[in-house]
Amino acid sequence: IIQEPDVDNTVTITLDPADTLPNKDFIVRYDVTGKQPEAALLTHRGDNGGFFTLMIQPQGDFDIGEVTSKEMVFVVDCSGSMSGAPMAQAKALMRKAIGEMNPGDSFQIIRFSSAASQFSPLPLPNTPANVQKGLAYIDAMSGGGGTMMIEGIKASLDYPPDPNRLRMVLFLTDGYIGNEQEILGAIEEKIGGARLFSLGVGS
Repeated sequence: IIQEPDVDNTVTITLDPADTLPNKDFIVRYDVTGKQPEAALLTHRGDNGGFFTLMIQPQGDFDIGEVTSKEMVFVVDCSGSMSGAPMAQAKALMRKAIGEMNPGDSFQIIRFSSAASQFSPLPLPNTPANVQKGLAYIDAMSGGGGTMMIEGIKASLDYPPDPNRLRMVLFLTDGYIGNEQEILGAIEEKIGGARLFSLGVGS
């Protein structure tokens, strides 16, 4: 039994008296999107100090013109340890992301193993012809060689940012690297206004 939200957006959920046998999981599904962005702050203070969690939920419906155009940069680990299932997972993710880009977005694909190489000298606009070329480039990828992630970092962050787009860098790797401090230092030096996401692939 779910009551309607009160003035404080508080909802009370109670079990129906006729359905109280604890013979299955109790699952609550809820939608948190609204007509405008919402923020919530949870705080805790204990013996180890103070902590907080800030949650920001975007609005549920928006016009495509409200979305900031993105420069999607996929940096893909193509070392030997990525062969097989990890590479297949990385390819599937890139195909899906490229297929769902907005009209004003652009994209770049950078592969690294013992060295780094890129799909195009600069990110390409989201056009059907460019997407088809990008997908063909992804299909031809395979795993082999060492893991010089620092070269992928440099290749993805060194070229000038696009003032009209927000750069989103997605690193796809199984994590078998050994120079984390060097990599983190290069990111700190070069990241600028880019958003960087590291995505673990494989087991």
